[in-house]
Amino acid sequence: MTQCKTNDIRCRGRIVKSLCLYHYRRARYSKGMYRNLSSAEKEQAVSLYKSGLSSPKVAAIMGCSVSGVSSLLRKEGLSRPRTQTHLLGAKMPSSHVEKTRKRMTGNKHSLRTRLRMSEAHRKRLKDYIRKEPQNKLIRKSIEYKLWREAVYKRDNYTCQICYKRGSITLNADHIKPFALYPKLRFSITNGRTLCIECHRATPTFGANSRQKVIA
Repeated sequence: MTQCKTNDIRCRGRIVKSLCLYHYRRARYSKGMYRNLSSAEKEQAVSLYKSGLSSPKVAAIMGCSVSGVSSLLRKEGLSRPRTQTHLLGAKMPSSHVEKTRKRMTGNKHSLRTRLRMSEAHRKRLKDYIRKEPQNKLIRKSIEYKLWREAVYKRDNYTCQICYKRGSITLNADHIKPFALYPKLRFSITNGRTLCIECHRATPTFGANSRQKVIA
């Protein structure tokens, strides 16, 4: 294993440019790389970026870290389109997918993060012609997912007919059909928790419904 050139008990195992991570960062701090920019320096960094220079080049000129420049540009609302177009549509290696899956297993995004992800997704698809039916798009929306979670939580994840609890086949059923009562689609009082067997036995499930459309 590569050893850090310094003989210090505070050395870390990760080696960066022949130094451990502790001494590498300490050397960068001593050179002022991780310092707070003044107001004048921030204006200069923004002007350099607007002139066409990249974030690393701006950081080299200002004598600060690239992360500090990137954070400043994000606060100013400055961003550029992705230049690495060769990565668009490319799939991640299966090994990376598996590592990400293990890392994220059991973790849940906060409500704020989910709403921001949904809004960003809608902006990306704003000019894209969707061929899916409108009802299907609504069922994929964040509003519908939050309604479904609220119904599950209210019913304590228990089927309201056979009282089976905690099944992975639970469904959120609309008491008054989804397609016939658009104003009640996100009403929690119009929802109930059913297992898949009980849901399929209801008269309003899919093709079982023979009611006329109510205006």
